[in-house]
Amino acid sequence: QTAYEGEPIFEHVDKIRRNLDTGDGAKTSVLLVYPYLSEGGSTYEADKYDATIVVNSFGGEGGGRLVIGYEVSLNGNPTFGTATIGDGVAEFTEGTAKSFEAGA
Repeated sequence: QTAYEGEPIFEHVDKIRRNLDTGDGAKTSVLLVYPYLSEGGSTYEADKYDATIVVNSFGGEGGGRLVIGYEVSLNGNPTFGTATIGDGVAEFTEGTAKSFEAGA
């Protein structure tokens, strides 16, 4: 993964990098949204995971935007549910994904 200065994820990953966070300090949540599994409108099946971020590079070309290379490792089993997306923000609701229901 790559985060570029000016992107929202950059601030989050850069905080982990600057604090030299490891273990619990490098933990976050990841939401995977599946647009092809729509439940109508702007609601989609989704999985939420605990995750760990590992920063593996930092820099950029002289005079250019800063760049952070990082990896995201998913930890444990997902929590299944749905995500509703509005104004570019996803809101997760825990529940059984329809694609896992009998006969789906």
